[in-house]
Amino acid sequence: MAASRPTPPRPGKPKAKDFAPPPEPVIAPPKPAPGEPLTPNSPHPRAPVNIRADKVREK
Repeated sequence: MAASRPTPPRPGKPKAKDFAPPPEPVIAPPKPAPGEPLTPNSPHPRAPVNIRADKVREK
C-alpha cells in the first residue's frame, strides 16, 4: 500500500489563520544608557508589572 500523503488544501477554502488578526509587534521601552540614573518611567528589570492595579487606580 502506498504511503498516504496529506491532501493538498483546496483553493478557495478559507483557513483559520486568514481570519486571525496579525500579531501586534511588541515595542520594548527605551533603556537608559549605562551610567544614567533610572527615570521613574523606566521599568526596573526585576519589577513585576501589575497592569490590573494601574487600571483600578485610573477609575
